[in-house]
Amino acid sequence: MSPEPVPYRKRVRAEGYDYTQPGWYFVTVCTQGRRCLFGSIDSGTLSFSPAGEMVEQHLQYLPRQFRNVDIDGYVVMPNHIHVVIILYPVDDASEAASLSDVVAAFKRMTTNAYIKRVREAGWTPFPGRLWQRSFHDKIIRSDRHLDQLRTYIESNPFLWPKDTYYTNRNEEKAAPSPS
Repeated sequence: MSPEPVPYRKRVRAEGYDYTQPGWYFVTVCTQGRRCLFGSIDSGTLSFSPAGEMVEQHLQYLPRQFRNVDIDGYVVMPNHIHVVIILYPVDDASEAASLSDVVAAFKRMTTNAYIKRVREAGWTPFPGRLWQRSFHDKIIRSDRHLDQLRTYIESNPFLWPKDTYYTNRNEEKAAPSPS
């Protein structure tokens, strides 16, 4: 009996592109199962849960963790984030974090912090993983494209009902506020 074929997994990185090189990148990371754990949106107004506040704090911390990283803009949505990450050149190549290094560290830090709060503060547990495997990225190659993405980030809460990642089935399950 032959083994089951391995399902084809779509390549998500640009083939042959060096993601350690300096540049501007638009990144989207989704929660596993698109569970709305980071808050809710009502009429374009985003209300963070404590988990959403934690995710935002970790996004803001990334430039301090990586010498060659800065954040241009971001939005934390109920079940995903969008962020523009800038990778700067560094003299010592061993200090250059790749885009994958940055996203992996962010996922690791937020997952560990979330698990800690599940135990200590009663946040809603997540089954399996907090984040989906991998992430989506776009290499930003022009000022015009950057301006479009900045506008998209800014308007994302207003467009939530039309968003590709929209789901309202789990918004009521967002991590509770501390009592």
